[in-house]
Amino acid sequence: MFLSANDCESLKSVSCHFYAPNAQLNFTNCFELKQQARRAIIRQSFLNGWALLPGREVPAEFDHRARGSSLTLPYPASSRFKICLVIGPNHQVRDYRVSQLLCSRIGKCELHLSSINEAIRFYRIPRFPTEHLFIFHSDCIEEDQSISETVFEFSSKLHDFEIVECGVQISTDEMERS
Repeated sequence: MFLSANDCESLKSVSCHFYAPNAQLNFTNCFELKQQARRAIIRQSFLNGWALLPGREVPAEFDHRARGSSLTLPYPASSRFKICLVIGPNHQVRDYRVSQLLCSRIGKCELHLSSINEAIRFYRIPRFPTEHLFIFHSDCIEEDQSISETVFEFSSKLHDFEIVECGVQISTDEMERS
């Protein structure tokens, strides 16, 4: 499912009762969204989908946070994550191509100095003029007891936006059932 309300500046609400884990929800420049609508979008469960909406800070439910484009977590019991990025445009770039977000995960091992790199994931992100939240799901690297921490690294392939802040919510079975 793809829902694009791009540049619908007067949009105030959306249905709070939708389940579409593969949805791509584009609310770029929907600055009038009410708090209830924003909460519904942010709480959406994603598997392969994503949401983009105006915002300047990572919501409170993303309890692991960092300024900038990387975040380190102790290796968790859960293997599923919900990720929220605050992304800001690079106003020096005038090209109107679709932006690409790169996401990589690195598993660090205490037993030896090498790292386990996981494949990079690409997301195509519509252009936006001010800071927005980009929310998506991520699965962890294969279970490996030697991994002590996971590092998430985010970047713009074309350097046309910056990652201001990132946050991760570790998914639990209980959260996924709701």
